[in-house]
Amino acid sequence: MLRHLRNWIDNQSARLALLSPLRGGVFDFFLGALVPLAMPPIGAWPLLFFVFPALLIRLQRIRRWQNIASTAWLFGFGQFLIGLYWIGFAFLVEPDLFLWALPFAVTLLPASLALFPMFAGLLWLRLFADQPRLAIRALGLVLCLVLASWLRSNILTGLPWNLYGMSALSWLPLAQSARLWGVHGLSLLMLCFAMLPLFFRHEKKLAVLLSIGFLLLIWDGEARLRSFDLDKADSPDALRVRIVQPAIQQKEKWVPENRLGIIRTHLELTGQPADEAIDLVVWPETALPALLRRDVWLREQISDILPDGAYLVTGGLRRESRAETSPSATTPDGDTLNKQRPWQSFNSIFVISPTGDIEDFYDKHHLVPFGEYLPQQQVLEMLGLQQLTRLRGGFTAGDGPKSLALNGLGKTFSPLICYEVIFPGRVVGATRPDFLITVTNDGWFGKSAGPWQHLAMARMRSIEEGLPLIRSANTGVSGVFDALGRQIAIMPLMQRGVLDVTLPLSVPSSVPSTVPVTVDAPLYARYGDMMFFLIFLVVTGLLYFQRHSKT
Repeated sequence: MLRHLRNWIDNQSARLALLSPLRGGVFDFFLGALVPLAMPPIGAWPLLFFVFPALLIRLQRIRRWQNIASTAWLFGFGQFLIGLYWIGFAFLVEPDLFLWALPFAVTLLPASLALFPMFAGLLWLRLFADQPRLAIRALGLVLCLVLASWLRSNILTGLPWNLYGMSALSWLPLAQSARLWGVHGLSLLMLCFAMLPLFFRHEKKLAVLLSIGFLLLIWDGEARLRSFDLDKADSPDALRVRIVQPAIQQKEKWVPENRLGIIRTHLELTGQPADEAIDLVVWPETALPALLRRDVWLREQISDILPDGAYLVTGGLRRESRAETSPSATTPDGDTLNKQRPWQSFNSIFVISPTGDIEDFYDKHHLVPFGEYLPQQQVLEMLGLQQLTRLRGGFTAGDGPKSLALNGLGKTFSPLICYEVIFPGRVVGATRPDFLITVTNDGWFGKSAGPWQHLAMARMRSIEEGLPLIRSANTGVSGVFDALGRQIAIMPLMQRGVLDVTLPLSVPSSVPSTVPVTVDAPLYARYGDMMFFLIFLVVTGLLYFQRHSKT
C-alpha cells in the first residue's frame, strides 16, 4: 500500500511539474482558492496536505524569478479572492452610491494581499530553492510563507484575516496550543504538518518526528479540554449575561424614520422575562441611531427596562466638540484634529449602570480603512470620495486597548469593537480583565462566510488569552465561548432574539493567590509574538545547520 502511495505521489508530482503556463496558472489560482476552505466555517483542514506540497512541487521546478513571482502571486490571489469575496456585500448596502466601487474592492484588495505570498516565493527562491534536500526546501517555504503572513498582519494597518493557523480551529484540541505561541505559531506548525505527504516519501525520519509532534499536540489539547471545567453556574458570583441580537438590516439602520422602531426593538428584547436574574446585558456595535451621552431621555428608557441591578454594555456613537477634545487627538493618518474640524466622532462602547448613568466608555482605536476613515481624509473628501459609513470627516481613533469596570458587579472586561478582535496579541490592555466583550455589526456582509470567519477569529482570541468571550452582533453571529474556545451558546445569522448565558470562568491559575493576577494569563497572553518568533528561530536555526552540514 505504501509503495502504491509513493508511486501515486511521484506520478502526480511529475504531472504538476509539466503543466503548461496557462494550465499551471489556473492550477496555482485553484490551489490558493482551496486555502480558505481549510478554515472556518467550512474547516476542511486536511486540504492543507494537498495544497502546500503541490505548491512546493510547482515552485521547485521553476528557475526564473519572474515565473516564481507569478506562481506565488496567483496562489495568493486565489486565496484572498475566495477568502474575502464577502467584502463586496458591503457595497450593495447603498448601491446607488458604492456599486461602482464593488469590482475594484473585490479584486484590488486580493491582488494587493497576494503580494505577500509573492514576496514569500521570491525569498524562498533566494534562500532555499537550490538546496538538495527536500526537507530544507519544504521547511524553507513554510518559513517564508509564515513570515509573509506575519508581515501582512502587522505592516501598514495590518490585515490578519484567515491566517493559516486558523485551520487548526476546526479541530479544537489542535487549536489549544495557541495559548503557547498564538495563531502565528499555529500557522507555522500547520504548514509543517501539511508537508507530511512529501516527507513520508522523501524524508521518513522527519515525517515520523512531525507525526509524533502532531499527536502530542492533539494529546495535550484533549487533556486540557478534559482538565478544565469552566462552568460556573453553581458559583455564588456567577455572572448571568443577556446578549441581544436585534437583526436590523444595515440599509434600514440609519434611516431617520426607523429610529424609534430600532430603539423599541432593543428595549423589548432587553425586557423579555428571564428564567434567572440577569446581571449584564450586551448590545451590538452602534446599536442605536443616537448619541447616548447627550440623550438623557433615552438613558432613562434604558434604565427603566433593564433587569433589576443589571448593567448594559453597548456600542454607540460618541461625538465631542473641539473644546472637549485633547489637543493631542489625531486621525489615523496622524493629523491633529483641532486643525481640521470643530468636532470629532468616535465608534465607542459604553458601560451604563442600572440607574442609567454612563460609568465608563472606550473608543475604538483600530479603525477600518475605507470603512470608517479614508487615508488622507480631507484630500479624498475634496475629490468627492467617502468611506462606507459616510460620516463626514471619518471616525477618530481612540487611545488603545484598556479594561472597563462593572463596578457594581466587581468585574472588568476588555472591550473590542468589530475589526479589533482579529488582531492577535492586541486585545487586552495593561490590566488583565476577567473576560472579553466584542460587539460588532456584520450586517454589512449579509448571509456570507464573512461573519462566520469573524466569529472564528474572536474564538481564537479566547484561547490565546485564556479568557471567556462574549460576542454581540447586530445580525449575528452572537455567542459565548469559554477560555478554551468551547462554544457555550450561539445565535446564527439573521435571527432576532436574546441569549441568556452564565459566563464561564477564565482558566484557573496553578499559583498561589498572593502572586499578581497577570500570572493567570497563558504564555502567549504574557509574551505575545515573542513565543512565535522563538519557534520560528528554532526552525530557522535547524535549517541553517542542515544547510551547512556535510552531506
